[in-house]
Amino acid sequence: MLTFIRCFIGPRVFRFYKNDHGQGKDYSGNLLEHYSDGIVKTVFFSLSLAWSLGIYASPVVTSIMYRRGYFTAEGMFTLYKFSSTVGILLFLTFFIRGVGRIMNSDYLTFIVALDAYKQQKTRLKNSNGSI
Repeated sequence: MLTFIRCFIGPRVFRFYKNDHGQGKDYSGNLLEHYSDGIVKTVFFSLSLAWSLGIYASPVVTSIMYRRGYFTAEGMFTLYKFSSTVGILLFLTFFIRGVGRIMNSDYLTFIVALDAYKQQKTRLKNSNGSI
């Protein structure tokens, strides 16, 4: 379960470099990871764009939302449904990406190496007082 959570929220991998065990190679995820990562990037880009434009257009957007009744109880429920849908979509794509990563042995090797590095870094910090 802990491995799945690490795969669920873990970082993206672009390349494995040469080490004692073999040559370096570019990381290629499986289809689940590839497509769900594309959806995550698209949703995050759309939200970022909406936030950036919303800052400058907020007076206009607020007045339009007021005229259309989004500041009433029914309008707030509509906004809640929209934001819940986006949140559920993001959670499901993160989940599918985690399933794709846990099925990929290269990513599991990366997670093990990352955890070993973090533990070594913590030991060094505790023994020396700083890194």
